[in-house]
Amino acid sequence: MIVKSEENLKDSFMCFCLFMKWMAEVEEDYLDYFSMIVQPYPFVVWLQCKDYISNKDADHFFDIRRLDVPGILQHPYLFPYTSGSSGLAHYKAYALLAEYVSQFRLTRERVYKSVYETPFYADDNGVSLACIIDDEQLECRPEILSITIESDYALQELTYKELYTLATSKTISECDYFV
Repeated sequence: MIVKSEENLKDSFMCFCLFMKWMAEVEEDYLDYFSMIVQPYPFVVWLQCKDYISNKDADHFFDIRRLDVPGILQHPYLFPYTSGSSGLAHYKAYALLAEYVSQFRLTRERVYKSVYETPFYADDNGVSLACIIDDEQLECRPEILSITIESDYALQELTYKELYTLATSKTISECDYFV
């Protein structure tokens, strides 16, 4: 599968794949490079409207002077135990971000452009390697929801579809644990 335009990112799973593939290619966290693509305060409002956070948590975020998206996704208000950095919490954070991005044309355009215009990670045709998603990453075993994750290493063995399925099928608090 090749992500050919921002239109492909209307599917939150494809946004998730793009984030995961970019990080696999670059070996860096996507938000370390592109934290300003998503505006933090509208993202907090969206999290609140979707009932991912409480009104009190949203108020706490609004009191933070220099709020950014990594700060939201790695904050104890969202992930009190892991700060979004361990185990399934990391994938849940990116699933939330993907859901948000997929809903707005401007953010889809910004994300697509950020990935597509990374020239030193392109194939011979100029297509960003992050836009080329292996078909095997789109597959999901039927039993995925019943498996027990016992380590971060076990998570690395899962396909993008399996990670996305696990992350989106669980609540934030169910993902907020160390493995």
